[in-house]
Amino acid sequence: MILLEDMQLDEPEIPIISPEEVERAKKEVVARLAKRIEEKGRKGFASEHEAYGKLSEELLEFQMGIWKRGSEEDKISELEDIAVGAIWAIASYHAGMRQKKKKDK
Repeated sequence: MILLEDMQLDEPEIPIISPEEVERAKKEVVARLAKRIEEKGRKGFASEHEAYGKLSEELLEFQMGIWKRGSEEDKISELEDIAVGAIWAIASYHAGMRQKKKKDK
């Protein structure tokens, strides 16, 4: 019988992220956000439940990509969708607060 403590597991090498890689990721998310606006317009999420549902869906798609051992590009694409969903949810809150203030005046 092989015991867990007898197994030697290689620890993953943790990457050090360069400033250029952060900028690349930001540019990719901004491009994906622009594409989303072009395709679907500027209507925000109708409720926090809709935002939660969208983010949950995108997170599940990323999770499935991991389980199915999808390509790095596919996983990056799903992470971009999560980032865009989060930005859209935040923007929806800001728009809702702006409209509420305008209505209360």
